[in-house]
Amino acid sequence: MVVTLDDTKRSAIATELADLKALQQLLIANEEKLIPAVSSDKEISDRLNDFL
Repeated sequence: MVVTLDDTKRSAIATELADLKALQQLLIANEEKLIPAVSSDKEISDRLNDFL
């Protein structure tokens, strides 16, 4: 079944997706900054690298 969306709903979905993408990019940037700080602990460093 095909559902049509009006422009308001489509815009709201686009805004939510853009917010999620911005949050994802922020989390990735923070994890990349954290990796050098925990480089002495191989297990934590490996886990962070697995996330990325």
